[in-house]
Amino acid sequence: MPKYVVSSSQDETEQALNPDGANAKVSFNNRESSPTRKKSIINRVVITALIVLCSVAVLLLCGWFVYSVFIKTTPEWQRDDFMIETIPGLRFGPKDPDGNADGSLISFSPGNPESYRKWTNVMEDFVAGYMNTSKSARNAVKCDYDVPPKPGNVCVLDYTALFPCTKENYFGFYKASPCIFIRFNKIANWTPEYYDNASQLPPEMPAHLQHRISEYYNIYRNLMKTVWLSCDGETAADVENVGPIQYLPRPGFPGYFFPYNNTENYMSPVVAVHLEKPRQSGVLINIECRLWAPNIVYNREKGQGLVRFQLMLN
Repeated sequence: MPKYVVSSSQDETEQALNPDGANAKVSFNNRESSPTRKKSIINRVVITALIVLCSVAVLLLCGWFVYSVFIKTTPEWQRDDFMIETIPGLRFGPKDPDGNADGSLISFSPGNPESYRKWTNVMEDFVAGYMNTSKSARNAVKCDYDVPPKPGNVCVLDYTALFPCTKENYFGFYKASPCIFIRFNKIANWTPEYYDNASQLPPEMPAHLQHRISEYYNIYRNLMKTVWLSCDGETAADVENVGPIQYLPRPGFPGYFFPYNNTENYMSPVVAVHLEKPRQSGVLINIECRLWAPNIVYNREKGQGLVRFQLMLN
């Protein structure tokens, strides 16, 4: 029959719980070790917090380094497609701010301000970015073919030369003659080659552009240092529907914008393509703009040296 030990004292209770006489001691009220234990817990908490803070700081530092070196300073074309980092390209605006899948379509009703306000708002923001940089950047200067920028400086956008493609004129949308901005992508350390005279122009270049270049050659030959631009409908029907086109300030990108050397506040050159009288019967018009320079590759299938967009006026 088991033997039960009843004791009123702590020592007797411990003796009953440990009948084998082991040296282990059970303490029911460990007052003596409480301060030491609390101090140990606090130390562990402090050390853990410091390790977490240091880890977060290291991660933030790495993120800042990656952004500064590989993202902020990466040319746009390289950022979009690392496989074609040496091929010049174009972008157009406005892009659909709603993020629709078919972002190349610009559709609106000239008589309905609500239908084109989203497009003009995007263009206003685009122009504002250029104007703010032009005013605030200390290294932003006004350039010309005779006055290229010095090392460390960047050229500003001549906003007044884009009229009627301006904010004050709602970029022509309310008159059913919209303006589309064509921007040259940033290509690091790329320098264009030029057509020195009219006799070097490729035969497939549009006749109207060849005529304009010949005029420039006879009037001011420094203008030949330009990467030329032409836009037109993709098919015969598109050519008829798109109507006459005006390029502001001229049909090309001035050579003094190149090369792009990662200079702070650099602004890509822009041409305003003014579609003066496109068809308004709800017809979809496919438009292609392409670059012209001896060292620019043009390939429709691969989308090199060009940009496409669509226009529909209801």
